[in-house]
Amino acid sequence: MVQIETHFKCPVFSMKISGKTTQEDTRGYLSEMSKLIGKNENFGLLFDYPEGNLCRERGVIKLETTWFKHYRREFSKQCFGIAIVTKSFFMANVYHHIVQYLAKRTYGCPVNIFENRSDAQRWLMDLYLTPKQ
Repeated sequence: MVQIETHFKCPVFSMKISGKTTQEDTRGYLSEMSKLIGKNENFGLLFDYPEGNLCRERGVIKLETTWFKHYRREFSKQCFGIAIVTKSFFMANVYHHIVQYLAKRTYGCPVNIFENRSDAQRWLMDLYLTPKQ
């Protein structure tokens, strides 16, 4: 299940993802992401995995990949940062640097992994308020 929130003080699109992510969930949040990009404004993303791991229905990765190929340029230009919140020890501590490196290369913006939402939101707010060089 995917729950979507937007924050008004800072343009952050956050998703709480629990259980198995379905194709329907994916189409829903990709539609919202398309609307965000259509506004031509900067935004941040917060992905919250309260159960610590990511489980996807077959076909979800293909939907995401196809969407991202279409929106890659705009996404990289408009997204000021991606924060991932997870309870997974391995993701937060062991794979942290690998995930950061690969995600930054893929998405074209800073990516960081946190163990709680408040640290993730603070990091995104700092990125939003810091002028780009």
